[in-house]
Amino acid sequence: MIDLPYIKKIFLDIISKYNELFGLDLSYMDVELSEHPRYNDGSISTEIADDEFVGSWTKNKIIYINCNPDKVIEHWNLSMSIDEFLYWIIAHELAHEIYFNLMEKSEIDYIIELAKQENFTTEYLKIVKPEKIDEEIFAEYLAYLIN
Repeated sequence: MIDLPYIKKIFLDIISKYNELFGLDLSYMDVELSEHPRYNDGSISTEIADDEFVGSWTKNKIIYINCNPDKVIEHWNLSMSIDEFLYWIIAHELAHEIYFNLMEKSEIDYIIELAKQENFTTEYLKIVKPEKIDEEIFAEYLAYLIN
């Protein structure tokens, strides 16, 4: 299990990178650890098993990260260190905030188009529901650019 001060250090580093690369201020956001997946309103989700939960973006300006990243890495058979995992998922979840609240649609569409032109993909994108694919391409691609 990881501790919150360690997560907050990574979180602040990623916020700084988004500011440097895109001029975006995410300083109003916060990060918390959770054993359970969350809906966008922050309530606990029962649709996803706890061991499948990676992270959640919420409309209440908090992202939740699974407090047992080693178990998540093992469950999903990811070939990355805990630090790589944390940097990726925090950047990904913050990208949802950017998608919904900080970038114009034309900028979002441009980034999605860049990712598609590069044939950018991840294992995660292969299982995303079609109605969420553009949002998730955006989040994955921004996480890739930040890391």
